[in-house]
Amino acid sequence: MVVDSASAEVRKRFERRARLVRQWRERIFRRQSLDVIDLRTDTSYVLPLMTYFKRRASRY
Repeated sequence: MVVDSASAEVRKRFERRARLVRQWRERIFRRQSLDVIDLRTDTSYVLPLMTYFKRRASRY
């Protein structure tokens, strides 16, 4: 996917669409009793995964 990031309007529409898709996906996951782990490509995945597994362990 290519996004014209030079255009403020395009960035705004892209951000809005991405937020709506994320919210939709999270609703679907909740309905199916699936967990969501928010991982990013610009930061380490270790802390979010450790937090997830600790939270999950406390549930079971």
